[in-house]
Amino acid sequence: SSVGDHDKKYKMNQLALEMMRKELASIIELLANDRMQRLDNMSKWAKADQQFAEFRQKIIDEHKATEDEINSWRKKANRLDEQDRRVLKRKNTVNLESPTASDLGSDEELHNNWQDYDYAEDFSAIHSKLKQLDDLFWTEDQFFRKKFETQKHMNSARVE
Repeated sequence: SSVGDHDKKYKMNQLALEMMRKELASIIELLANDRMQRLDNMSKWAKADQQFAEFRQKIIDEHKATEDEINSWRKKANRLDEQDRRVLKRKNTVNLESPTASDLGSDEELHNNWQDYDYAEDFSAIHSKLKQLDDLFWTEDQFFRKKFETQKHMNSARVE
């Protein structure tokens, strides 16, 4: 009985971990997409203005870096999803039939290349994304102040 209880407890933890991973994943996606959207907006605002050309290039580079970062994070997340699917599939077929050579080979490959999910990594990714958004807020603030100041000067020059 204690073995069964222990097994159940482990499954609960696994389920909780999977749920947590999905929640954290959606937060990471949301923050990355928000950042890219805001960088896009700034880039569009800076487009026609030559004095912001260097700034605009920096924004475009940041967008690319954010995209690369989220893509590399997605690869890792997809690997964990695939791992979960294979484990689930194996659990569902294990009682129905005796494992084939390919099942055993697949099990061994899964075992040898197993990656544990570390939620601390996702929390630190979220923390860094929030920090990036905070920095971006101040960059936007300075950019739009400068942008509107320039427009004001241009308009007052036109009036005189």
